[in-house]
This record gives sequence, C-alpha cells and structure tokens, in this order.
Amino acid sequence: MNSKRIAVVLIFALAAAIPLYAHMKIEKTAPVADSTIKAAPKQIQVWFDEAPDIKVTKMNLMGPSGPVKLAAPAINGKSIVAAVTGTLADGLYDATWQSAGDDGHVQNGEFKFTLKTK
Repeated sequence: MNSKRIAVVLIFALAAAIPLYAHMKIEKTAPVADSTIKAAPKQIQVWFDEAPDIKVTKMNLMGPSGPVKLAAPAINGKSIVAAVTGTLADGLYDATWQSAGDDGHVQNGEFKFTLKTK
C-alpha cells in the first residue's frame, strides 16, 4: 500500500471514530445521584458538557407511589430542568431523562435519590 492510501485509510478511520466520543456526558445532577435528601426538591436537573436539544428532551420521575408529575422540561444553558409539580413522599426516586447533544444522537439515562424527611 502506498503512503497516499494509508493516509486516506487513517483519515476515514479517525472520522468514523470521532462520533463515538462526541456524545454529551453528564456532569452533575440535582438532587445529587445516589444521595439522601431531607427536603423534597423543587426541580430535577441534569447538567451536561454540551447543550441538550429541547426537541427530543424528556424527563420523568418515578417514586414509591408511582409517577410524579413534572412540568415540561426546559433547557437552561447546558442542562435540562423540570419543576416538580407533584407531591413527593419519603422513599426512593428514579429520575430518567432523554435528550441529544451536538451530534444529534438521542441518549437517555437515569439517576436515583432518596427522600427522607423524618
């Protein structure tokens, strides 16, 4: 193989690999993932290393008594935020999200927290 072919193959290999590492990554959550909190949160928020796409963004919160009502998610800088409009009882909660970053690939994830007011 001549050097031009090798260069072309390397360029295509690198171009194919870049999207694999381009997905947005979670930087933090509120409430903090796997934490125990003493007061019900007013909102659920997930921060990323790039701005999420509102067109494909969803958030849900499941608690010990079932789904918890959330306001429609909004984008706040590089985060997704949804106000908690339902009532939260003590117990384990599972927050799930869906969105996409700059590369357009839809991603989803989750984090858990425990509410213990007593």
